[in-house]
Amino acid sequence: MNPRPQTDMTHHSRLDRALHHLLLHHRVAALGTVASDNAPMVSMVPFAIEPQASALVAHVSALAAHTGNMERNPAVSLLVMQPELNGEPVHALARVTLRGRAETPAREGAA
Repeated sequence: MNPRPQTDMTHHSRLDRALHHLLLHHRVAALGTVASDNAPMVSMVPFAIEPQASALVAHVSALAAHTGNMERNPAVSLLVMQPELNGEPVHALARVTLRGRAETPAREGAA
């Protein structure tokens, strides 16, 4: 079973199709947060797409430093990148950086 949503991308631009493929076929991203001393911090997190809310959902531990960072300052950045290919130039790897605001859904809520 594939938990990732499927969408017909026939009439989208090449760039839209590449972005769609990147986000649907990778499960791990680099999450950038701001630490309590205002220093940047980057960590790896699993993510999924929530199509109903048009959002990316990252799975984070309540004990992780990045979770505390997001509670103090919800400004985040997320980098999703194609894995390195042997013999290929690393600057040509497909990647996207997204900026956003972290939100924690209520445990009992629909979200």
